[in-house]
Amino acid sequence: MEQIQDPQNLIHYFFKAVDEENLDMALRACPVDEIGLGIDTQMVIENMGEFSPVSTVAPSKQYREYFPLTSAELTSRYTENILAFIDAYQKYDGLQIKKIGYVYPEKQMASENMLRYQTICDTISADAVCEVAVLLEYQGKDYLAGFTLVSYYGGWKLLSFSSELTETTEDVLIREITDQEAQAIYNDAGAEELEEELSDTLGDEEKEERQDSQEIAEMIENGEALLPANYFVVNLAYGESPQDLMEQVTKYIEKGNLQAFMNYYVTDKVEAGERVSSEKLTQQGNVAENIQTLYFALLNEGVMDKGSLETLGKTSQDIVEEQNPGNMFYLDLMKVVYSEENSLCRSFFWYGGNIYEVDFVLQESEGGWQIQEMTDVSQVSQKEYDSAE
Repeated sequence: MEQIQDPQNLIHYFFKAVDEENLDMALRACPVDEIGLGIDTQMVIENMGEFSPVSTVAPSKQYREYFPLTSAELTSRYTENILAFIDAYQKYDGLQIKKIGYVYPEKQMASENMLRYQTICDTISADAVCEVAVLLEYQGKDYLAGFTLVSYYGGWKLLSFSSELTETTEDVLIREITDQEAQAIYNDAGAEELEEELSDTLGDEEKEERQDSQEIAEMIENGEALLPANYFVVNLAYGESPQDLMEQVTKYIEKGNLQAFMNYYVTDKVEAGERVSSEKLTQQGNVAENIQTLYFALLNEGVMDKGSLETLGKTSQDIVEEQNPGNMFYLDLMKVVYSEENSLCRSFFWYGGNIYEVDFVLQESEGGWQIQEMTDVSQVSQKEYDSAE
C-alpha cells in the first residue's frame, strides 16, 4: 500500500501498530522522508528567530547531501514520540476507540487556524493539515487523544501525536474529558465542509486515484496493511587503525556521502531479518546530530555559533548559505594523533586556508576502529599543529 488517503484509516493504522507495539509499522505512518526532503530550514530559523548547530535541523531541502542526517534525526524523534504514546496508551489497559473524526471542524476552517496550517505547509512543503480527535473509553469514562495530520500528494501522515484544538500535548497525550466536551468535539455537518476544503488541495490526478476507504479499513483490521519503509538503518564499517579510520571518513566527507560517514560510528548491530530496535534508531539520531555539529562548526571557521539572529548579527539566509556541504570537498586530512590513554584521536584538517583540530573519541572492537563521538572543533595555529604529537 503506497499511501492512506482517509485520515480515519490512518488513525486506525496507527492504533493497530500501537496495539501490536510495532515500531516499524508506526514509523511508516510518519512523514520522515517528506519532511526530510521538504523542510525549509531557512523558514524554521526565521520563525524561531534563533539558531543552534545541534537542535536546528540541517538544511536538507536546500542541500540534499544533508538528507541522511535529517532523516536519522527525524526517525529518532518520532521513535521517542511513538514510544511515549504507547506508554501513555498502556496506562489504561483495555482502552476502546469510540469515535474518530475531525476535531471542531468549524474551528479548523477559521482564519487563524487556516493561517497556522498554511505556515506548517510552507515550512515542510506539505499540501494540507488537519487535526483529528480520537474519543476513547476506559471503565465507563471518556478520554481524548489528538493528532495533527499532514497530506502529501493525497496521502496522509502523522505530523504529531497531539493537537492544539484537542488541548493535548507531548506531556499529556491522552486526557480525560466530560460527556459535554465529548459531544461538542464533533460536528458532522462541519466535517463534510472541511472534507471538501481538504479535497480542494488535491490535484486532478490525485482525485481520480481515490482509494476505497472501506477496503483499506478492512486491510488494516486484518493486518494486511503496511505503508512503505521511510527510514534507513546504518551498516557497520570500521577502520583498520585510527589513521585509516580518519582517511575513510575524510573520503566520504569529500564525496558528500554522509550515510557512509555514519556507518563508521558505534551503533548496535542489526542481524539480517532482525527487527530494528528503538535503541539503534536513537543512536543513529545522536550520530546525525554529532556529524551535523561537526559540519556546522567547520563551515563556520571552527566557531559553534548559536543564539538569536540579532545576537549573531546574521539573517536566516546567511546561516543556511554558510552550511553549504559542497564546500567540504576541499577538506584535506593533514595528520592524526591518537592517545591510547584516553582513546582521543586528534585529527588535523586543512580547510579554507586554515588548520582545524577535530577531536574524536574512538573505540576499538573485534571489527576494527569506530567513532564514539566528535567532542570538539577548533581552529589552530601552525605552531600548535607542529607541536601536536
